[in-house]
Amino acid sequence: MFPDSDVDQYSCHCPHCGLTPRGTQADHAPYIRNARVEELLSTNRPLLAAEEVTYRDLLARSSERLSIIENEMQRLRAQLALVETQRKEALVMNQDLKSINSPIRRLPDDSLREIFLASCRSWADVNSLFFSINMRGQPWILSQVCRRWRSVALSFQKIWACFRIDMEHIPITRMAQQRASFALGQQIRRAGRHELTLSTCDPDEGRLGTSYDMILPLLLSTCSQWRTFELKCHTRAVIHFAPIRGYLESLEKIHLSIRTSSRGEQDISTSNIFEFAPKLRRISLGSGRKDIVRSFIIPWPQIIEYTDGGRRKGSHHLEVLRRATAITDVRINSTLLPEAEGGVPYTLGGRTIRVPTLRNLRARLKLNDSHFQAMFDKLELPGLRVLSTALPPKADPFISLIDRSQCHLTTLLITANTPEISAELLRLCKVTLHLRALCITSDGEESGPIPISDFLVGLVHPLDGDCFLLPALTCLNLMQLNWNPRDSVVLELIDSRLGGWVEGDEESNNDSSMIREGVAQLRKVMLPYSFEIAHKEELERFRSLGLKIITRRS
Repeated sequence: MFPDSDVDQYSCHCPHCGLTPRGTQADHAPYIRNARVEELLSTNRPLLAAEEVTYRDLLARSSERLSIIENEMQRLRAQLALVETQRKEALVMNQDLKSINSPIRRLPDDSLREIFLASCRSWADVNSLFFSINMRGQPWILSQVCRRWRSVALSFQKIWACFRIDMEHIPITRMAQQRASFALGQQIRRAGRHELTLSTCDPDEGRLGTSYDMILPLLLSTCSQWRTFELKCHTRAVIHFAPIRGYLESLEKIHLSIRTSSRGEQDISTSNIFEFAPKLRRISLGSGRKDIVRSFIIPWPQIIEYTDGGRRKGSHHLEVLRRATAITDVRINSTLLPEAEGGVPYTLGGRTIRVPTLRNLRARLKLNDSHFQAMFDKLELPGLRVLSTALPPKADPFISLIDRSQCHLTTLLITANTPEISAELLRLCKVTLHLRALCITSDGEESGPIPISDFLVGLVHPLDGDCFLLPALTCLNLMQLNWNPRDSVVLELIDSRLGGWVEGDEESNNDSSMIREGVAQLRKVMLPYSFEIAHKEELERFRSLGLKIITRRS
């Protein structure tokens, strides 16, 4: 057995490490006032003569004990400070070791460049390039992380090759303009000889000030490297880009959005800044002047892609197609001006325009019969393969265009916004025997259900002794269509098209591969997700037979 003193001593051990701290020995007892001390503290009476010696001795011992405790506290504070310092040093070392062992250090420079490029999407790709001479934005901030990132960023010219210069973001103070000019010069130097994407926007009415005096000469000095050029400015500001004429040897795409403010400016002379651009192939027009085609001398015979996002008449588009003899892709937003709605029937004079090279036509049109019919009545498109548009109340414009052009459509994308969609689709399908892909979508989320059940029934069973409709169809897309078909129609259509066959190689682009018997086999069907929930077992059976069925938007 341990003696009593030893038992008291070990009773103060730490239960985790067994340490007995100083100041916690067995002789320590809590101080409790006795009755005599309580009595003396409650009155002002002096101590008795016999008590003075005892209490003076207790006071001396208490003072000595207080001194010991204060010294112990000071020692513990110093020890705690030392431990805190050691903890901070351990945290720093731990962070350093984590940083040294970070996977980003093992990332090759090529992968790091791809990450930089993904974070600096260009205006030409996603139309989201921000004000480029802001040193707190991309790609400037990538060169301010560490020495390695700066070295990789400065040696990667591609992330510096996209410029968006918006004059309204540059303050009018002299210091801010000098800073913007310096940043632009630095970005041009870092882009080196890489091809450039340039977007310049001037909200002013063409009155060039200090901003243009400092920035425009720097931009024009790089014109030989421009690959994509977007110009948004006033008519009067176009003349200040005249020096680039003849130096656009790398230019491939332009986007023009030219504003006017008075009638007198319609007579401004034609600009020839794009007259000599040997690589120019794509032109895009935004809002602004309606006669923008005649405002610039453009080498139309070499243009292959034309996009119009403004509200221009059909005569404007016909003028483009008449000049662009090698065009292959056309995307137009509208042929109808707002003030023309409800007016007299719209007619166009002149001869029919034949464009044999046009293969893709995507038109988002307002469905006014006279304006719609007028433009398509003047076209012959024998090479048309892809047509994307809204179906008018009557499909006569498209039917006459296909019959007149003798074209073999292979892809048809229809925006349904008319209650007579089934009847008009059936009429249209009778003249598109070579159609392989059909996509029907609703006109916005707020449009009501589109009745296409009769059209789907027509694809299953020939009507009035006719041949099967769309005998070459291999892809049907109804995913973005707000519809309410009968339960068995789509399933019956899929089932009936799984056993069809086509004589010849249907994957080839040779139009001589004609369908002689039966129908082609469906290979891909895209349906709303609600249809997957309602008919999961049937769709799984079709999938097991090799049909690719997609029911989710990716």
